[in-house]
Amino acid sequence: MAPSAVDAPTAWPEVRFAPRRLAHVNMYVADLDASFAFYHDVCGLELVFDESAIMARFLSNGNSHHDVALMGVNDRELRGRDGEVQKTSGRGSRPGLNHLAFEMATEAELVAGIGRMRAAELSVARLWDHQISRSAYVSTPWQVDLELYADSHRDWRGLYASLEGELLTEVWDPDAEPPSDEHRYVDTFDPLPPAGAAVRPVRTCSATIVVDDLPAAIAYYERIVGLTVLAADPGVDGWAVLGGTLGLPDLTVLAAVGDQPVGFHHLSLEVADGDELEASIARVEDAGVGIERRVEHPLKRSIVLRDPDGVPVEIVHHRPRPADPSSWFDGFVPPARDYVL
Repeated sequence: MAPSAVDAPTAWPEVRFAPRRLAHVNMYVADLDASFAFYHDVCGLELVFDESAIMARFLSNGNSHHDVALMGVNDRELRGRDGEVQKTSGRGSRPGLNHLAFEMATEAELVAGIGRMRAAELSVARLWDHQISRSAYVSTPWQVDLELYADSHRDWRGLYASLEGELLTEVWDPDAEPPSDEHRYVDTFDPLPPAGAAVRPVRTCSATIVVDDLPAAIAYYERIVGLTVLAADPGVDGWAVLGGTLGLPDLTVLAAVGDQPVGFHHLSLEVADGDELEASIARVEDAGVGIERRVEHPLKRSIVLRDPDGVPVEIVHHRPRPADPSSWFDGFVPPARDYVL
């Protein structure tokens, strides 16, 4: 059997899926209703599909078929629409990250990346057809599973409507037919936050993780995932900010300090501008939701909330940056751990 990426050496082989951006975060939650209320009523994400048979709800504000997915914790084995095991009985039995999802430009690029994984004798954990997208899942050494996916349909709302009450997922064979080289991701959209929501986000814009070997993690995300380092300090308590082909700061990677646990740290939801951030702060306070931290930084202003499972959720406005993304981090000095809590 080919080794998984978890067992691969620090000198990772060249795979480079090269996704466009981080698109969504999928989490296991202790109380599905409570977490849904937080992400819907407070964070301003709309319910777009309820896959009740597997205790999953998908939320979006319009830029993709979901920005956040919530799955209720359980010890049951779950099967997809074709009867294949989608979740083993030992997985998802406590709150935490399920996976981070990165959007590929086309299915052809996704399939090419899968081919390079196989050529490097690295295994792909799962290959799924979710109807709205086709996906390859990869495990990492830092308790952070990744989904690399390509959209299957531009009209994801119409597809969701046609699948109401059904299961979504079945096994995908990337060799069964020639992959499409058409991009089917959303180009433009109008944000559609639920009426009365405290926050009106544009999108899920980034995630932050903690690792116990920063140089190895940077190399992994560069060489396997195909992200680009936008800025980094590889010191003992260092960090790196990486982005996909759009040049956005999609992923912050932190070196673990002391007994800090390795794995997912927090997600960030972006609002349109500074005025919207101020309005969000006012609505959050009016709703009686506690603001754990306020961050003032040359690159951004943000507040940090906690979801019902204690996961930090950053509501952020990125300050204006130069047109050239490569210069965004010129002179960047992170304010220690306050930048990420």
